Amino acid sequence: MGDIEIEFSGLRPGEKLFEELLIGASVEGTCHPRIMTANEVSMTLSEFEAVLSDLDEACHNFEHDVIRKILTDLPIGFKPRNGIEDLVWNRIKEQGALKVKSNISLVVKR
Repeated sequence: MGDIEIEFSGLRPGEKLFEELLIGASVEGTCHPRIMTANEVSMTLSEFEAVLSDLDEACHNFEHDVIRKILTDLPIGFKPRNGIEDLVWNRIKEQGALKVKSNISLVVKR
């Protein structure tokens, strides 16, 4: 048996090297009518790590306004429609109010 010669001819019109789902709103056409492209905003790894660090600190300190500011400043299009609502915090407050009303106290033994 002999070898088969393979010749790379490059991409043909309309071919692409990879494919992604298009979610963004900044869609543009290309020279091929069935292929679209989007210009998306991105962050460097160091910028992303800094945002994660700030977000982690704000979450641990229960700084709801800071968390919202961090998220709205990101290039992800986050636009909250409601006020800040922390369901866990509200539940703890409700339970605390119930404890006060019923005079139940928690005793921790060491």
